[in-house]
Amino acid sequence: MVEQANSGATAETKQCSMCQQQIEVAKFRLHEVACIRMNYKCTKCGEIVPKAEREQHEDDVHSDKPLLSCELCNEFSTKDGQALASHKKD
Repeated sequence: MVEQANSGATAETKQCSMCQQQIEVAKFRLHEVACIRMNYKCTKCGEIVPKAEREQHEDDVHSDKPLLSCELCNEFSTKDGQALASHKKD
């Protein structure tokens, strides 16, 4: 059960089998169908990733590419050279 901040009422919730979020029962079926259709759970790390970003996730997180760090801020790291170049521009 989750309490609604606006009305003070309590709404019953269920846990989405894909993203593990608590969703109001009234919205659950629509959420879960869309969540399963649009996302996948990485078999290597368990992260929920949009299907459109699956290949990028595999390359960025699970590839053997070396980790590149930003020498300007020392806070940004990536395995993608283009992402590092874009970060440096910002």
